[in-house]
Amino acid sequence: MKYTIRKGLESPCKIRGFLSTDYWILVAAGAASIILFVLGVRSGIISGNWSTCIMTIICSFALFPILIRKFRKNAKSKKFDEIKKEYTISNFQLSHTIRKNENRRSI
Repeated sequence: MKYTIRKGLESPCKIRGFLSTDYWILVAAGAASIILFVLGVRSGIISGNWSTCIMTIICSFALFPILIRKFRKNAKSKKFDEIKKEYTISNFQLSHTIRKNENRRSI
């Protein structure tokens, strides 16, 4: 008997089109901007100082498209070497490899 083994099927974990680490960075940045916006509105209502609120809106509109573009580019780039190769091995080669590994474990 012969078995065909294909190599190169690995792919990175993605959440909504982003790599998982990039997705959580984007979520944290969004949460931080919402918190800063709410604190800016609070300080604007209390003391009339709206600079924090305005600065948060401006930075968010400038920063989020850049982050999204960068993270999408990271997700499109190949993180693994995707060489599509096929190897055909026989029962003899499989049993030889298994015996070799068993001998290593017993030592």
